[in-house]
Amino acid sequence: MIKFLFKWLFRVVLGAVILAVVATVILLLTYNSILRTIMEHNIREQTGMDAEIGRLDVSLTEPTIEIRDMQIYNPANFAGTPFLNFPEIHIEYDLSALMRRQLHFTLVRVKLAELDIVKNQNDELNIFPAGAPMQTAPPPVISSSPRPGAAPAPSHPGAAPTLSPTLPQGGITPSIRPSGVNASPAANFQEQTGYDFTGIDKLNLSFGKEKYIDLKNPSNNREQVVGLDNWIVPHVRSMNDLAGTIVFIDLRSNHFFDDIVVKNYPGGNADMVRDALQSIGL
Repeated sequence: MIKFLFKWLFRVVLGAVILAVVATVILLLTYNSILRTIMEHNIREQTGMDAEIGRLDVSLTEPTIEIRDMQIYNPANFAGTPFLNFPEIHIEYDLSALMRRQLHFTLVRVKLAELDIVKNQNDELNIFPAGAPMQTAPPPVISSSPRPGAAPAPSHPGAAPTLSPTLPQGGITPSIRPSGVNASPAANFQEQTGYDFTGIDKLNLSFGKEKYIDLKNPSNNREQVVGLDNWIVPHVRSMNDLAGTIVFIDLRSNHFFDDIVVKNYPGGNADMVRDALQSIGL
């Protein structure tokens, strides 16, 4: 009886081990597919945009992530049109920093084949958060203190206060910025993820072309080739380190973004373009 019991236990244990090995092999063969599905779902949940990823490879032996043929589509109010097309995103990260809840990338290579700027039937642009209209310049602020050189305000009771519009130093009209753009992306990223972004040692950027698509009036559609290939940006710590790259892209684009912003939002300026690029991660 004892001998039979040991044989039975041995078979049970052996069967469990075999099942565990088979499950492990299946997981190793399919975990990238599972992660790809999870990533597509998270993009949809966080942005409201559908995403399709051709291949996701998270290496188990090296700190690398490879994304191939990722397409992101606009939400329904932009007719589900294409937005971003990434043939390749290659990431190499510092594993020891990750264990300290820090994101330190030694190499990030991004190939953006196409960016589509879409204007929908409601005259909204998809590059601004949720298609929100632009905020206009703030109204004048009522102030009772006179400006230098101006006549003093009447001192008798009931006198009307002077109007003193608030302008930046130099008298430049305040820049029109997209509503909802966070002034501190790094702080917002840390708050949402629990990880500190500590920088990218080497950013390799390629940018193929950009399109403007007017769903209401297709005759306005246009396309611009950027042709940026393997542009290297070292030591990226914040968006400020990408300022020169954004200017260079704007020049290569023949001011493509500026023209669209000014055309759709009279009075707009380059600050709107920079904020729009920042809002979509460029």
